[in-house]
Amino acid sequence: MKKLFYSMITVFFAFVCNANATPVELEYDVTAIGGGSYQYDFTLTLTNTDASWVSGQGWGWIIFGDHAFATPDVLTAWSGISVDAPYTGFTTSNGGHNGPTLISALTYFIPNVVGDSLQWSGISNALVTQGLLWSSIAVTGGATTIIFDNAVYKASVVPEPAPLALLGFGLLGLGLARGRRR
Repeated sequence: MKKLFYSMITVFFAFVCNANATPVELEYDVTAIGGGSYQYDFTLTLTNTDASWVSGQGWGWIIFGDHAFATPDVLTAWSGISVDAPYTGFTTSNGGHNGPTLISALTYFIPNVVGDSLQWSGISNALVTQGLLWSSIAVTGGATTIIFDNAVYKASVVPEPAPLALLGFGLLGLGLARGRRR
């Protein structure tokens, strides 16, 4: 009975916990602003969920809405960008990675403590609420490049009710079975 209980707890954490394999996470939110345009707000945060971060590591050449060279742009007609310093704007990268790219000559996002973040926003005529990829292909201080990682859409981080309901019913059943034995 204990093995079943521990198995269910493990499954619960697999559903609820984020298994991100990088020390930084990109989250974004989208707001319809009319006329077929959408406001995107991005936050790149040092989470250190994989415990690989050490002081001095940094990430640059940050591509959001990244995609392979042969596929069409995910975030099209990108405009109205505002970004935290030290970045100065954006461009479109070419080659094996394409998409809007934060630019600043040889500058990196170098966080000092877990929770430090870099924020930017912009407008696109495309609505993307899942499957948005991002990369950081220039690194410093021993950081690892991040290639085609999933960005987290803030509205989708709420757990689906069906798996949680199933877990609840399973735990209720275990409680009832234990009560009958007494």
